[in-house]
Amino acid sequence: MALFVSTYANKVDKKGRVSVPATFRKALEAESFNGIFCFESLSKPCLQGGGQSYIEMLQAAIEQEFDPLTDDQDDFATTLLSGSTPLSIDGDGRVTLTQELIEIGGFSDTVTFVGMGGFFEIWEPEAFAAHRAQARVRAKDKRALLLRPRKPAAPAAEEG
Repeated sequence: MALFVSTYANKVDKKGRVSVPATFRKALEAESFNGIFCFESLSKPCLQGGGQSYIEMLQAAIEQEFDPLTDDQDDFATTLLSGSTPLSIDGDGRVTLTQELIEIGGFSDTVTFVGMGGFFEIWEPEAFAAHRAQARVRAKDKRALLLRPRKPAAPAAEEG
């Protein structure tokens, strides 16, 4: 799976085209689809996205976690999979955001790409600045969680 790190602010032109950060494009090189998939975040006022392997991971998680034809499976598939928009990267390293994605994100002339490890987010810059400030306070208060000792994995039971 691709690794997305750092934060980049890029201009959106009048046609909705925006450059995908070069480091993100590099991370996507091994993907079978030359582009990104974006959908509305379930928990924040932004878009969430990633490469084909990220969408495939979400699809596998939905299928493994929920029985087929249940409301829970349908809710997640409808929201995350049918709600995803594939955006091809053009020769200049840009994607064209659909009007729906622009409206969901509240975007105007600039967006902020935010690397989150195996996926990324696309934010309206001022909304991200506020979110980042709040996240930093929360993370600072919980920094000890990153340093606590991990419990060793339980040994596998021997077959007899």
